[in-house]
Amino acid sequence: MIPDLERIASGWLRDGLDDVRVVGKPPSEVATPWVQVVQVDAPQEPGSRADHLVPFLMQFDCYAGADGGQPEANALGRLVRARLIALPGMRDGAVVTGVRIVGDTRVPDDTFEPSRERRVITTTIWAHAAPVLESVGEP
Repeated sequence: MIPDLERIASGWLRDGLDDVRVVGKPPSEVATPWVQVVQVDAPQEPGSRADHLVPFLMQFDCYAGADGGQPEANALGRLVRARLIALPGMRDGAVVTGVRIVGDTRVPDDTFEPSRERRVITTTIWAHAAPVLESVGEP
């Protein structure tokens, strides 16, 4: 079974970002900065019968708080990007083998009035489930 990369990436970001909420859907309270984590796709490798090493396409929307504006959104985007690049390794039931930033765009969110500053970091994260090791008892 493929790993739950939204949960893994969210936990990784929460552990490394102070005073920033990491969420799966927009929060009801938006006065402080937050990062919304969305798995966009997780295709199986073409021609492969195994669903082992999965290239997860992930989106990280980095929102400024009510008063932070573009500088806060940009700084949060840089922190998220750096944290994601450090993600490879054993992570909560999965092995993350690589991270590639495929997009880093400033996209203000016009659903807010006034528009809310946001950086959108898009990544491909390669991961597979960690092997389950059975303990060997005394003979």
